[in-house]
Amino acid sequence: MKRRAFLKNTLTSMSMVALSPGVMLNNHAMASLGDNKALVCIFLAGGNDSHNMFVPAKESLYTQYKAAKGKIALNLEEMVHTGLSGDLDLMMHPALTPLKDLFLGKNGTVILNSGNLIQPGSKSDFELGVVPSIPRRGSHSDMQHAKRRGQVDGELTTGWGGRLMVALNEQVNGLPPSYNIQGTSNFLVGTQFQPAIITNKSGLKEFESRPTVEDAVKQDIAATRFDLFRQQINVIKGEMLSVDEGMKTILETPITNDFGTSSIGEDLELVAKVIKNNASLAVNEQQSRQIFYVTLGGFDTHKNQLASQTKLYEQLAEAIVAFQAEMNNSPNVTTFTMSDFGRTLLSNGEGTGHGWAGHELIIGGAVDGGRYFGNIEDLNHLGEFSIDERGRMIPSISSDQVGATLATWFGIEDYALDAVFPNLVNFEERNLGFMI
Repeated sequence: MKRRAFLKNTLTSMSMVALSPGVMLNNHAMASLGDNKALVCIFLAGGNDSHNMFVPAKESLYTQYKAAKGKIALNLEEMVHTGLSGDLDLMMHPALTPLKDLFLGKNGTVILNSGNLIQPGSKSDFELGVVPSIPRRGSHSDMQHAKRRGQVDGELTTGWGGRLMVALNEQVNGLPPSYNIQGTSNFLVGTQFQPAIITNKSGLKEFESRPTVEDAVKQDIAATRFDLFRQQINVIKGEMLSVDEGMKTILETPITNDFGTSSIGEDLELVAKVIKNNASLAVNEQQSRQIFYVTLGGFDTHKNQLASQTKLYEQLAEAIVAFQAEMNNSPNVTTFTMSDFGRTLLSNGEGTGHGWAGHELIIGGAVDGGRYFGNIEDLNHLGEFSIDERGRMIPSISSDQVGATLATWFGIEDYALDAVFPNLVNFEERNLGFMI
């Protein structure tokens, strides 16, 4: 590793949390928006009960759904049709109504019945140990890490977003343009880099709380240095200040759509500003990929689920619609959701417990929309598709297959997918076909 690259990586690790907003020491090479692709992950933290998010109106399935959900079941009359074609006659929670135009415009789809898997299998396969079970399947921390890591078993410390950037190394020389919004996660951690942390506050965090630190850094940079090592460190410090000023400018980017005042709205507005300014972050024409990680919490709905979901889905739909409008439904920007796990079909009367399979949103101009992907075979909480008597539904699609489909659209070659998703070799269908 060249000395300058070593210094840059070292100082990035030391100052990762100090920059806000910023790309720390990353002079990312971004191509024009016409060539750039961006992935935006919205993690619905807590375990989203997506069985109440998307509901089949098909009579046999809806009858099973209503019997399991009881008092928190949604009535057919209050739900809204997704407009997605298929035998399920798929409805959605009324708070998601703003998404309907995206579905009708074929700019969105739903992936049904996906979740963490090592290998595909039936209920009897899991019960008899024919296929490996999912360790600590009901643990928030374990399943969140597994979903973001792209591996249920094993000891990987990197995330699939980070490994994807490493696999695209020829397109993202140096530090990759990957951004955690407002916090940290393992999703974007790679073996060769740490992701940037950006917030909607301008300036270096250390400088915000202690203005004298900024003055001291500026004085240190201005001082004459005869040692080459210190000279190079001061050059990098100067780049930090320059990046900080640049990010302040990005925050002032005019936005034409109303993102609302929710946290997810503010976060997606920040993502939009960074994407729209990608050309100003460029130093050459080779790096043309960005990945963003955003979190919306509050989905651990053991109680008060109806009210909680309505509020959260309203915020989510409002923010996604505004973001898509700001991006002009670009085919180069794709937004998708992930969550710890789905929740149980069986209700406790006020909410639901930790489940397994769930449904995920995919939104963007490159989505092969107009239909849903996957299927709902049965909603009997005591049936062959439930691993137990509470309605923890067995996934028929692996989260790795969903991620691999997104990664393929992002530009990775098929031969490199197994390094990003180690368990993908266990699944026959590597590309689900929901991206054009």
